[in-house]
This record gives sequence, structure tokens and C-alpha cells, in this order.
Amino acid sequence: AGRYSIDALSCEGCGYCARVCPDEAIANAPQNVGQWFHSGIRTGTDMIHASLRIGADNSGKLVTKVKNEARRAAEAAGRELILVDGSPGVGCPVVSSLSGAALVVLVTEPSRSGLHDLRRVHELVRKFAIPAGCIINKADLNDEVRLELEEFLRAEGIVKLAELPYDPIFSEAITNGRTHYFMVLNDETEAVEIVDNSAIESEAHGAGPRTAQKLMELGASVLITGNGPGGNAASVLAATGITIHVGAGEMTAGEALVAYRAGELPEFS
Repeated sequence: AGRYSIDALSCEGCGYCARVCPDEAIANAPQNVGQWFHSGIRTGTDMIHASLRIGADNSGKLVTKVKNEARRAAEAAGRELILVDGSPGVGCPVVSSLSGAALVVLVTEPSRSGLHDLRRVHELVRKFAIPAGCIINKADLNDEVRLELEEFLRAEGIVKLAELPYDPIFSEAITNGRTHYFMVLNDETEAVEIVDNSAIESEAHGAGPRTAQKLMELGASVLITGNGPGGNAASVLAATGITIHVGAGEMTAGEALVAYRAGELPEFS
């Protein structure tokens, strides 16, 4: 008999090989790679989301789990519509996101890579025979490519839903080290609220202390951030008793939460 090996980097964890092996030579052991959450958001609706452990691989099974829980929550609340946020690309998670969908909203931008990726994912959408619409993000960046995008949409029968202009607020926030939004988590109920802080952070002076004051009013006890606040804000936060943990700059919010709970984010000093 020949010897076979599995390329771990190419395996997406679907488990199909174990199902079809006639000699049952392959076994898949269950592993806990993350946690799913049921949260309320400020629109008054529910959000089902998941957080992978650091270094864990995403797979279609995780997307399926989140979608199944979303379906249960929607049925319990009498909701008729479920919105699924799909990941980029055309891999296993995207296939799971498309399964059972009634409409696909494609989001692209006027760049060569954006047009290339749009063509790839639409080819996948066509195989599912799902109608599609498209939002062009940063639509004013490149008029030449935007026109090519619009021609492709017309040729493929994809409805152009909207054009969104480029907004420098995100790059400015990174450059200035300022926070335009907070994600506030209730550690007991796991409810998540997104708090708009852009009005304060657009001010030329005193934004840091006022933001710290706002965190206190929200009842925060812990602040998880990238490099830590400025000196004035840090002084106000220290006086309120809010502890600051840093090192989450390259993490998603879910990854930062998992790292904090595992004691992997050092306290700011």
C-alpha cells in the first residue's frame, strides 16, 4: 500500500476526506478553535458573531455554525431577514456564506485587484444561481477603472446599488492615534454596543481627556487598545480606576478579547 500525507496548509478542515475514505483511515478530532456570541446592537436587532483563537484557521463550518444560530435567533424574534457578512475571496467560508442566500451584495472598489476579485466571486455566485447587486466603495479613487466596473455590472446583469466616496477619516484616525468609535462589551451578558466618538475626536484640543470621561460615563472598567492613550487621557483614566491593556493594534476586536481573557495583553504603565 502507498503512503499518503496531508498538506496542513492546504486543508480547509471540511472533513470530506474522512467521510469518503473506504477504509476509514482518516479521522477528524474535534477542536475548540473559538467561541460564538449572541449580542444586541444599537439598532435594536441581534448580531451573531464568532471569535477565533489566535492562529486558528477559519472554515466553512464556523460560518455554518454562526448562520444556524442566527436562524434560531431570527425565528425566536420573528425576524424575516438575516444579513450574512461574507469574507473576501472564493474559499470555503465564502461558499458557506452563499449557501441558502436569496440575494448577494458584492462590495468592490475601483482598482485592478478589485475588478479581478469581483469577477472571481461573481463567477462563484453564478454557480449558485443567486441574483446579485454591487456597492462600489471608494468610488472616486479611479474613474477609469470605475467605468470598467460599471460596464462589467451591466454586462453581467448585476444591479449597481450604491457608490460610496473615499473618506479619509479612518487613515486620519490611525495617523493621529485617535479613536472614532468604541466597541463596548458587557462581560456578563456578552452584549456589544458600538459607540460613536467622532464628534469628540475631531476636536483640536482636549479630545483625550474628554474621551476618557466618556468611557467612565459608559461604565467601562477595562480599556483594550493598541499602544495606549496619550498622557492627558492616561491621567484621567488612572483617576477613574479604568485599567488599560495594550498590544491589540494588529488584532480584530474578537482576537483582542480572547487575548485579554487569556492574560496575553500587558497592562499599560
